[in-house]
Amino acid sequence: MRHLLITLLSLLGAQFSLAHEAPLNAVGCHLQRSSNVHHCHEGKDFQRKVRKNNSFSGQTAKKVPKKRYEVKLVKAIQQQLTLAGYNVGPADGVYGGKTREAILSFQKKNAFKVTGRPSEYVLSKLRDFNRLN
Repeated sequence: MRHLLITLLSLLGAQFSLAHEAPLNAVGCHLQRSSNVHHCHEGKDFQRKVRKNNSFSGQTAKKVPKKRYEVKLVKAIQQQLTLAGYNVGPADGVYGGKTREAILSFQKKNAFKVTGRPSEYVLSKLRDFNRLN
């Protein structure tokens, strides 16, 4: 029953402390004041981690690195998008907002899987589209 309640609360986005007195921080951790033990709660897995430093005020969420795409691939896609009539700015090989929006628009209009990400598949479909038009 307790696990069901925990699951329901996590689905609702509620932050709770599982009968501990301290609320969870942004990365799902808290310091149990009574024992000075640092706990981290990850999904359904509740792991107990003891820290030598009794404070976790400096705890920050891990940054997810941005995916980088090959400059040649992005530049070729930008050139093909420009030929197809999409505004991507200069064909500089940098995957930015305009390029992403243009890829999304192209994918939606042509009933492809909509991801907004550059790939060899997107490039080949753009080349086919430009050959036919």
